[in-house]
Amino acid sequence: MAMSGFDVFRLTVIGLSVAVLILGAVLLGLIYSGRTAWLEDLFGPGELTEIDFATLERQSASNSYLACPEGLCTASRVDRTVPVYPVSIDTLQQRLIDWVDGKPDVTLRRLEPEKRQYHFVARTPRMRFPDLVTIQLLERGAERSTLAIYSRSVYGKSDLGKNEARVRTWLEVLAPETR
Repeated sequence: MAMSGFDVFRLTVIGLSVAVLILGAVLLGLIYSGRTAWLEDLFGPGELTEIDFATLERQSASNSYLACPEGLCTASRVDRTVPVYPVSIDTLQQRLIDWVDGKPDVTLRRLEPEKRQYHFVARTPRMRFPDLVTIQLLERGAERSTLAIYSRSVYGKSDLGKNEARVRTWLEVLAPETR
């Protein structure tokens, strides 16, 4: 018995749908198991270039968060003002290094020592999506320092507040009052 053109089309659609479902299940399994190196090879975490906070123009306000000391980030809307801390820049740098060292989901990807600018990839807990975090430490005197931090999503239009939560946590951990 010969199949009609519609039957062939229907079987093709069903076959393709099953293949897509299987591929999707395999991809989700790999992502949840933490095996995402191949995803980074394909899509990468995004561009990690030097940032000039004074002239920074944010990619989007809905999937990024910017915290800067007063008067630094003049070209973008600042979400939070970072105070000047009563600690040396070396102390602030050591706090940053110590804290990030204990974070398995955060990887230092680029360092610009002369500017004390750090570029991190921070992965979301479940889906392991890469977010970019750039921090620049700034000296404000012998025993005074501050920082600028810009956290942004690589994928998606909204981050559901993840970048804001990340910046708030990092600032809380790095603030001298918490130690």
